[in-house]
Amino acid sequence: MNLPKISFFDDPKSQLWIKEVVQMSDPIISGTLIKNSKKGVQKEVTYFIQDGRFANNKKYIDLQNVTLDKLKNYGFKLTRNRKSVELFAHNEQAQVVWYDYMKSFCIQRGFNNVYSINKLIGKGNFAKVYSAQKKSDQSLYAVKAFDKLKFQDIRIDKPALIKELSIMRKMDFRGVIKLHEVYENDNYIFLVCELLEGGELFNQMKGKAYDEKTVANIMYRILQSIDYIHSMGVLHRDIKPENLILRTKGDMADVVIADFGLADYYNPSGDYMFKRCGTPGYVAPELLQDKIYDFKVDIFSAGVLMFIMLTGASPFKAKSYDEIVMKNYHCQIEYSLINNHPLSEEAIHLLRALLEKNADLRISTELALQHQWFQKQADYQLHLEENLPRHKRNSDLYARTPLMGQELNQSLTSTPLSVTPQMRSKSNTADINREEPNGSTFRQQSQSVKVQKQECILEENDYNVNEDDDIPHSNQIKMYQIQPKLKKNQEDQQKYNVDNANSIRGSLKQAF
Repeated sequence: MNLPKISFFDDPKSQLWIKEVVQMSDPIISGTLIKNSKKGVQKEVTYFIQDGRFANNKKYIDLQNVTLDKLKNYGFKLTRNRKSVELFAHNEQAQVVWYDYMKSFCIQRGFNNVYSINKLIGKGNFAKVYSAQKKSDQSLYAVKAFDKLKFQDIRIDKPALIKELSIMRKMDFRGVIKLHEVYENDNYIFLVCELLEGGELFNQMKGKAYDEKTVANIMYRILQSIDYIHSMGVLHRDIKPENLILRTKGDMADVVIADFGLADYYNPSGDYMFKRCGTPGYVAPELLQDKIYDFKVDIFSAGVLMFIMLTGASPFKAKSYDEIVMKNYHCQIEYSLINNHPLSEEAIHLLRALLEKNADLRISTELALQHQWFQKQADYQLHLEENLPRHKRNSDLYARTPLMGQELNQSLTSTPLSVTPQMRSKSNTADINREEPNGSTFRQQSQSVKVQKQECILEENDYNVNEDDDIPHSNQIKMYQIQPKLKKNQEDQQKYNVDNANSIRGSLKQAF
């Protein structure tokens, strides 16, 4: 008997079947399936899928990252930790329905039987991104292929990828990247996402100021998307131009938020996988200041985007990366740059509300979307009509969130799922089609960033800012020592205060 293959997502602590009754209330599918007993007797059992669980009247399987295989005779197999169950539908149509619902939660095999790789369109430390074509209908997708051997610390990288998949599977909004399905073979994990061919918003924004109507159209979609992400109980924590991808060329209003590598679910105790994260130059100051933060950090980042689009420059105008970090830390925004542009009072009011230093006073996405600046735009009503139904909010999600860590970490999956002009070179795709590449080739040390339990949280790269182009681009930034510099700055200030106080005391003694 051949044992099932080990999956990257297997967890020895997790069982396939959990003996607990799930009350069927609002299943996405239910019906009878045929199970073969150990004695060869066929038995029909009623099953249903609800809240990501595949259940009967006695037990259930958590479908998240269970391996799913299609079998002959209208069957399918679910496997976890080499324990599996085989079930059969009554006909091909029923098999397709069950399988299609399950695959949105599960890990599939046989990627090369379903998709053909076209060309390389991007690459990062852990993954390469390819354009791929589905063989059945010739539709195009972006496929992010993770090389398993390049994960440096499986204790961190594995749960980080699982968290990212969990969040992406929940997202279903036009302004948010769509994950369609996930595959795995011996060497790679494949994330099949929608193909966004317009390129990064950064490439459009660089050194250019836009009129208010154009910016309003873009900002409305961005705020809509952030509002949706927050309504799902998720903080993105890395809103920046590189993670905003245009669906098609030329349509800047049809922008999509991508890369959920630093995203996390809201936790009232502040227990997050990455405690301090984001890109300096775009993050909220309270995050750098090691203060409590919540959903408002994404709103501040949106304000930075609005500032750049209206002025063509960063709100933290500086000549070095060090200076950007310190100005971001102290929220020293160059509002004087606004004077060079004929902006309306409404635009300036919203901009200041988004960039409010005090998170408690910073505007919410819900109020921002109702701001008078948007209402003045001719397309405002059109935007309202395009809105998807709002998800019910839990007011507890907006409670303050303690920040409980020392690291400022870059995204595990920092490769953009988009086609940009710089990415259009042809590439040999043989490595992705091979099931078993040469071990010596693929076991090289990765240049990716590890999470380090220390205060040195970033490492400096060559980074220059000139007067004409001062928009921070995180692709130029590796990691950088922020915390030691901030501490040194504070220590120098304290030393100055102490020396100054001693000098004053000395003067007073001499006087008396």
